[in-house]
Amino acid sequence: MGVAAKYKLLNYVRPQIGTASFHNYNNTYKARDGWLLIYTLSNPIWQRLLKAINREDLAQDSRFKDDMARWQNRDVLDPIVSEWVSQHTVKDVLDLLEKAHVPCGPVNDISAVIDGPQVRARKAIEDVAFLGVGPVPLSGVVIKLSKSPGQNRKTSSFYRRTQRGNILQTFEPQFGGTSTA
Repeated sequence: MGVAAKYKLLNYVRPQIGTASFHNYNNTYKARDGWLLIYTLSNPIWQRLLKAINREDLAQDSRFKDDMARWQNRDVLDPIVSEWVSQHTVKDVLDLLEKAHVPCGPVNDISAVIDGPQVRARKAIEDVAFLGVGPVPLSGVVIKLSKSPGQNRKTSSFYRRTQRGNILQTFEPQFGGTSTA
């Protein structure tokens, strides 16, 4: 049952648990040079992960017998998987786990998101020209229909009236960013 259904039907508010998922074992892990997600939904995928990280001994541990048990004992598993991941680069972990058929993927920073080929191909982020500022990356139209794909046509009046310096001065201190201009 999904989060919304549990709330509406059972008055159950699911607690926040960070990047882990409910009902199966997965999480994000820090490698030597970045972060990645490993997702082990099902016993066969779990077995493949254990083989890939050379921890097949955990397959016989009753605390990890199925998805729910692994989720309930994630506080025991996370340090084990984290230790293994921390010894490798993101690329090395991805290569090894992809070869083992364990779902995984990098956690991209904003530069990888904006410059990502899929984001560009789908125009999920588009550069929109702002008077006095130049091109600004904005969210594109998510749903694209063949006869009306949608587009960003106008800039907001706030940004049209605001100079580049004012934008940077307004937002950078608040979010701890720095200008690359």
